[in-house]
Amino acid sequence: RYVQEMDAYERYTYNKKFDVGTLSLRTQLEQRNNISQPNANGSSVRYRQQVKFVYPFVNTKWSAVASEEVFVNLNTVNWGPVSGFDQNRAFIGAGYDFTKEFRTEVGYMNQAVYRNLNSMFIDNQLYYIRIMGEHETKDTFGAGARVDLYILGKDTNNLNTYVIDETHTLY
Repeated sequence: RYVQEMDAYERYTYNKKFDVGTLSLRTQLEQRNNISQPNANGSSVRYRQQVKFVYPFVNTKWSAVASEEVFVNLNTVNWGPVSGFDQNRAFIGAGYDFTKEFRTEVGYMNQAVYRNLNSMFIDNQLYYIRIMGEHETKDTFGAGARVDLYILGKDTNNLNTYVIDETHTLY
C-alpha cells in the first residue's frame, strides 16, 4: 500500500579520513507523518544508523563503496509502523565523483524489511543508484542549499522499480 508522508528529521554525520579511505557514521531520527490517510493518527518516530566506507582508487574519480544501515521504529501508530526492527540495508558498489559537489553510487543493495502488522519479512534484492549533490552558498548566516540523496532500486526477483528514499534538504 502506498503511503504519502511529510517527514522531519535530525541528522548527524561524522566523517573520518584514513590513509585507505573515508569512514562515515550517520545517525538520523525521523518524525514521519502520514498525509494520505484521513484517519492516520500520530507521528511515527524512527531511528536510523548507517556505517559507510569509501575506498578511493588512486588517480581516478572512482571508488569502492560499502554501507550498512539499520532502521528501528521507536513507537507504534495506527497507520502502519510498529515499534521495533523495521529494516536493514546493505550496499556494495562503485562511486564516481563528477565534481567535488556531485557524486553518484551504483551497485547492489539487499534490503531486508520486517512488517510486524502482518508478521511479514520482505527480502528485496535491488540494483541501486544514488545521486548526491551539494551546493553551499555563502551568505551572512552561513546558509546553503543541499539536495541530499535520491535512491532508486530495481528488484531482481520481479523487476519492480522502487523509490526507496527521496530527500531534499534546504538549510
